[in-house]
Amino acid sequence: MKKNKTNMIIFFEILIGIVFLIGLGYYGSRHQPPSYPVNISQELRIRLLAQTEELQEKIRKSQENSAQGEDHFYEYVDLGNAYQELGMYRESRTAYLEAAKIREKTILPWMNLAYLYERAGQSKDALAAFQKVLEYDDANLDAYLHLIRLQRDIFKFPLNGIIILYQQASAKTGDNPELHRDFARYLEKMGYKNDALEQWKAVNGRLHDDLEAQEGIRRLDK
Repeated sequence: MKKNKTNMIIFFEILIGIVFLIGLGYYGSRHQPPSYPVNISQELRIRLLAQTEELQEKIRKSQENSAQGEDHFYEYVDLGNAYQELGMYRESRTAYLEAAKIREKTILPWMNLAYLYERAGQSKDALAAFQKVLEYDDANLDAYLHLIRLQRDIFKFPLNGIIILYQQASAKTGDNPELHRDFARYLEKMGYKNDALEQWKAVNGRLHDDLEAQEGIRRLDK
């Protein structure tokens, strides 16, 4: 009887240990920073790591001698870029946010942060960062294109909402033909051939030697 009781205690201890390890693994997976595939050579990896060390050392030394009055905006941006190429999401994000604290209304850290979020599959954060870019530069074509693609492909905006986004972007960017190109590709993919044809014609009207637009017109104008 005593032996059975001892065995039961051991059994429950093992069971509790297993449950604890499973819970710990689940907690860890939920709190891991986002990741994304990185394909760089070992030589480039070594060079980027050396660059991060140099930048950190430069920032540290300057902070020790605050009389220099340097803000290290570009050092933080470069640090974020290096970390992003290394696949170090958390460190890259921190560096970009430090740069944004220094010059909040400069779009560079927000744009790079948006790319980082997008690369790591953090779509809501990417959307917010691109919106931040447009808050400070409401004619930024690249931010509009990325924001529209997120709303369209990830958040599944309805077609009428996508049309409004393209119209707003076009009004702000001087009817940039790249918006018509992006819209033409999307409409053709979705099967709206007549509407896509009109968009390809708009591209061709602005860029007369654009081969993709000409091919699109030949393909759809039947």
